Amino acid sequence: MKKVLVFFAMLIVSSLLVGCISIPLGDGGKLEVSKDGISMNPGEAEAEVVEVEEVEEIEEIEGKQEDEAVEEDVTEEESQDEKTDGNLKAVVNAESGRCGEFIEDPKINDRTIAEFLEFAPIGFSLPDCSLIDSMSDSYNSSYGETTIDAYIQVPGIWIDMYDYYDESFGELNFKEVKRDKNNNAKEARISGDLAEHAFRIHITQVDNEEEDIAKIRFVIYKYDEPREEYQND
Repeated sequence: MKKVLVFFAMLIVSSLLVGCISIPLGDGGKLEVSKDGISMNPGEAEAEVVEVEEVEEIEEIEGKQEDEAVEEDVTEEESQDEKTDGNLKAVVNAESGRCGEFIEDPKINDRTIAEFLEFAPIGFSLPDCSLIDSMSDSYNSSYGETTIDAYIQVPGIWIDMYDYYDESFGELNFKEVKRDKNNNAKEARISGDLAEHAFRIHITQVDNEEEDIAKIRFVIYKYDEPREEYQND
């Protein structure tokens, strides 16, 4: 015990004389004894641990930032989808999804209706649960007109569809409206013109024992330039 005390006493005296003594430790660190006191410097192993912890912390922060960025992208895409669907629902008179089994693929049908209505005048609409069977378009550069030919099925009676468009033509101020009804054949025709559009509509009743279905053929001519003779007064 005395030897140990003598050893430490010699260390203290030596440190005061020399200024600083460095004693190596087993883990690679050093024990430094100076006139300011005793201090310990960590070895390379401890430094590596500290460095690894710092790297892991940085990686964790970067990972969180990437996750947040991905979440923001997904949220933005979902928001954009909602806006797109909202626009479609705004132009369709009734959502196809509410029409039960009559419309097998509501989403595609709504998009097709939206495309159809792009060629129609502002304020024009389709009856509830309209199902587009087919639609084609062509362009005549000589006349500067686009022609849309579409076949649509609607739950209901043919005469109700006739009344629907007869009223619609009046609200939209169609010119030279021509009407033709045939009760025996269960069909009707109605046509009219606007400055930038010409409509030809043929309505028939589908032979279906399970439910009443009307079939409507639309032929729409959309002109590049307004026609002066059909300008509103």
